[in-house]
Amino acid sequence: MIDEKKKLLRDLYGILMSSEEIKKDQEEEEPFYEKVRQFVENPKPTPEEIKEFYDLVVYSERNGVSSVGNQVLPEWKENARPSPDNLHTIFSGMLLKAREKKEPTSEDYQNWREQFFQAIKNSGGEKEQPVIFNRIIAAVFPKFVTPIPSENRRFQPIFNWMKKNGFLGNVEKPKNWFNKNRAVMKALDDAFENDPNITEFSKGSFAYQLLTRIEEETDPMVILKDGVIDELVEKDDMVSSIVKMVEKSHNVVLTGAPGTGKTYLARKVARAMVLSDDEKKLSEEKIEKLIESRTCFVQFHPSYDYTDFVEGLRPIQDADGQVGFERQDGAFKKLCKNACGGVDSFEDMWSKFIAYLEERHSQDNPLELMTPDKKSKFKVFANKRGNLSLVTTGSDKVQGTLTKANIRKFYESPQEVDYWSGYFKGVTTYLTDVKNGYRLKKNGRGLEEPAKADQKFVMIIDEINRGDISKIFGELFYAIDTGYRGPQGKVSTQYQNLVNEDDPFFNGFYVPENVYIIGTMNDIDRSVESMDFAIRRRFVWHEVLSDSKVLTTPYEKDKFKISDKDARSEAVKRMKALNTAISGRVEKDDTKTVNTPQSEGTDYLGVEYEIGPAYFLKLDEFKDNPNDNSETAYKKAFDNLWKMNLEPLLREYLRGSSRKDIEEKIMKFKSAYDLKDATHQEEGETKGSGGQS
Repeated sequence: MIDEKKKLLRDLYGILMSSEEIKKDQEEEEPFYEKVRQFVENPKPTPEEIKEFYDLVVYSERNGVSSVGNQVLPEWKENARPSPDNLHTIFSGMLLKAREKKEPTSEDYQNWREQFFQAIKNSGGEKEQPVIFNRIIAAVFPKFVTPIPSENRRFQPIFNWMKKNGFLGNVEKPKNWFNKNRAVMKALDDAFENDPNITEFSKGSFAYQLLTRIEEETDPMVILKDGVIDELVEKDDMVSSIVKMVEKSHNVVLTGAPGTGKTYLARKVARAMVLSDDEKKLSEEKIEKLIESRTCFVQFHPSYDYTDFVEGLRPIQDADGQVGFERQDGAFKKLCKNACGGVDSFEDMWSKFIAYLEERHSQDNPLELMTPDKKSKFKVFANKRGNLSLVTTGSDKVQGTLTKANIRKFYESPQEVDYWSGYFKGVTTYLTDVKNGYRLKKNGRGLEEPAKADQKFVMIIDEINRGDISKIFGELFYAIDTGYRGPQGKVSTQYQNLVNEDDPFFNGFYVPENVYIIGTMNDIDRSVESMDFAIRRRFVWHEVLSDSKVLTTPYEKDKFKISDKDARSEAVKRMKALNTAISGRVEKDDTKTVNTPQSEGTDYLGVEYEIGPAYFLKLDEFKDNPNDNSETAYKKAFDNLWKMNLEPLLREYLRGSSRKDIEEKIMKFKSAYDLKDATHQEEGETKGSGGQS
């Protein structure tokens, strides 16, 4: 193989094998292969060891090579199967060759195969079961064949792909599964020669990952682009295109059918916008803190109003328990303060600190602090009045209260507090340490350092159409307009007379140019029509179509929502078929293009009524047993998903039609969902290899 081809395979390996889920799968396979190795190297196993080995390698539905369905384990599995001793006699030559670490030949493969099939017939079995035999070969000879035991339906595509792209050279078309496997493994050996980090097991796993891409109708060569895979980085086509759209227009609404991933996409876009390339290399904990300080997520609903979003009067309770009211910033105004580098430092910090204590540190698990002078430890937790209950060293009972008012007094003028100064200083020292996630300046005002002018901040408004937009935004209709961003677009808010002199918006509120708004909404919600044109014309509207590739793509932590690989593939087929029946749109690989109905004038509901992938991502929740990944378990899960989620939703869409029309359409949708015209399970192999289902 030429060096260029070797590099392509190595690049693909680095991309496809980097996920944590695959690494975890490989770790889970190791005990299986270790058991096989120990058995192979033992020339005189006991009867118990023989039985255990063949039960694991031959008769178990799921093992470290692959999983097979009950239909490929014939009736002799329980009643008339070949005995372990019989199998051990048949495979003695195979085990000897493996023990001597010799490569099996095509003739060896054919001889062992024929003996195995004859043993099945002698025991009353009717089918030859090549998948099970190939699984035995894969377990005993992982260095020479892949862990993909299917002879045609599953292994043939990877052989064809490698042949087509020149990785197999001028090899003649092999006649059987073994020879095809040898051709593929020799090519991988050639590409990864002298690489100690790539083992025989990881080569087989890599072959399986290539097959997975091919089965998902994604050519592995297409995903190679300068050594990166688009769908596994932030700069994938859809995210990057929306980022550009948001940066240009400042205000974007993502629309589409329910469940298409609009909210998830909005979060990915925000993450891509607010983090620099260097910041993306930080630990996940630090990244989350940065994102939290630069983004804000709210969900509109009928009760959400101006006081929640911009500012309003809120009830407070002082140290004596008296209730009063004070002006407090809403979610959007707080974000704008961060963006322009000015924060009412103590108030914002205190709210954040109390929220942190309530979430992480209860009375049973208080936060431990240190007095700076005497270096003695003490503990605090948030009480019901928003103050700190104090627990001193050597006690587990509350000794007193550090009130918000006294902590602020000590923070601004330490000399005015003449008692418990060590405890007050311990608290303020913690709150002035930027490493703890707070940006309280040590001299008493502002941020630890002003936000950079080019630092982006993003406001995500989920279900933007469900609130009373005019009341929520108020005078901000003017301020959010792209042409009126910045101080030149100042407006007086409804509570402007109550704004403090040290507030950056004392002379009027404006929306900084580095603040961006991303909204989401479902096209079919009845509240859509209530949005007036004043708000509509200030946003760019982008439609997000149902995309089945979401079902076969790892989410953020390299895990799949649908745990079984074959179930994911079936979910893709069901989703595509159902949506075509609903809208007439045939989903293509390029979902950026809106595909028109197959026949104009046909009675389709439209793309806004399609079923998004989010519904199918909940498939595992509909299994009776979360750990059961069998074909039967997933069949029931698909049935439950239809009965509990999809059918009721579709009936709601059809409300207002005649009963006859509703029933006819539901039958049509159910038939599409059930893939009545599809054919499955060509050879009976129902699961992926190596536990990577």
